[in-house]
Amino acid sequence: MGLKENLHRLRELFRREWHHRRRPLKVCTLQPTCRCNLRCRMCGAPALARPGDEARELSRADMLRIAGELAEMGAAELLLIGGEPFLRPDDSLAVMAHARHAGIKTTIVTNGTLINEDIARGILDAGLRKLIFSVDGVGAAHDRVRGVSGAFERARDGMRCVLEAKRRRGSRLPFVLIQSAMSRLNFDQVGPLLQFKEEIGAESVYFNYIAEVPAEKLGAHRLDGEGACSRRWAPKEESLLFSPKELSAFRDALNRAPEDENIHILKALGDDAYLKCNRTPRRCYEMRVHMVINPFGEAHPCVHLDRCVTGNVREAGVRAVWLNEKPRKVIAGLREGMYPMCSGCCFFRENLTPWQLARLWLFDRL
Repeated sequence: MGLKENLHRLRELFRREWHHRRRPLKVCTLQPTCRCNLRCRMCGAPALARPGDEARELSRADMLRIAGELAEMGAAELLLIGGEPFLRPDDSLAVMAHARHAGIKTTIVTNGTLINEDIARGILDAGLRKLIFSVDGVGAAHDRVRGVSGAFERARDGMRCVLEAKRRRGSRLPFVLIQSAMSRLNFDQVGPLLQFKEEIGAESVYFNYIAEVPAEKLGAHRLDGEGACSRRWAPKEESLLFSPKELSAFRDALNRAPEDENIHILKALGDDAYLKCNRTPRRCYEMRVHMVINPFGEAHPCVHLDRCVTGNVREAGVRAVWLNEKPRKVIAGLREGMYPMCSGCCFFRENLTPWQLARLWLFDRL
C-alpha cells in the first residue's frame, strides 16, 4: 500500500478517535419498510413486519424531513436498508435525491430483484453514490439462501439494468457493489462470486459473515428493566454458522482470492469468530456516531438493539432524539462491558481499535 493510502488511513483513524469523544451524528440507517419479497434464511427483518404496518410506515414527507434534519446536524451518510427499499421505489429515490442535494453521501442496500430499466434511470437521476446488491451465491446457491426460485436471475438482471444505464450516460455513479453473507449455506461460493463480479462489471464483492446469538442470551439481557437486544439475530431453525470442515473450505477459498482489505481481515480472524460468532469488539465507535430509524420513526442506537427505542423522530425530530438521555445511557453501558449481541457485531471492521489495526497491518493477526 502506497504513502497516499497510508496517510488517508491515519487521517481517518484520528478523525474516528475525535468522533468517539465528541459523539456527532455522522451516519443514519433508515428503513423505509420491513416488508420484503424474498424469504432469506438468515434475515429476521420480515419477521418484524405485522399486518397493517404499511399504513404506519414513514411517509415520503416524513423521510424528506428526516434527511433535511440530518443535513442540518452535519451527517455525512444516509443508508437505506429493508426489508426491501424498492418495494417503495419512488419514496426511496426521492429521499436519496433530497439527501444528495443536501450534501449527504447516499447508499441503498437491495436484493436487486425489483430493479427494472425505469428504476435504474431513477437511481441515476437521484445521484446515488453506492448501490449494494445482496448476492450470496451464483444461480441455485443464491436462491437456496434467499428462499425464492429465480432470485439470482432477477438480481443479475437488475444489476445489468443499472450498469447499462451508467454506460449510456457515461456516469461513474453509483458504485455497484456486491455484498455476501457467508454461512454454511454458501461457504463454497467465494470463487464463483468473485468470477461473477468480473463478468458483470461490479466494483467489488464484500464478504460478510453470519451474525448469530442464542435466543436465551438475547432474552436474558435487560436495559432499564426492558428487553433491548434484537431477536432477529437468534437462529431461526438451525444454526447457520460454519462447521469446522466448512470453515476450512472457506479459508482455502479466501487464500486463493485476490487480496484486498476485506479478504485480509477475514483471513486474520480466529476460528471462534466463525464457529461461535465470537467477534466482540473491544470498543464501539459506531454507536457514538450512528442512528438507526425503523419504518415507524422509532430510533435505535444500533441494529442489534432494535428493541431499545430511544425516541420517535416522527414525533420529536432527529436532533431531540439524538441528544436525549437514553442514547447516552446505552453508550454508558458499554463502559461496563459489551452487550450480548455484540459478539455478532456487523460493524466489527469499523470498530477495530488502533492497536488491532496495527496488529493486522504488521502481523496479519487480530
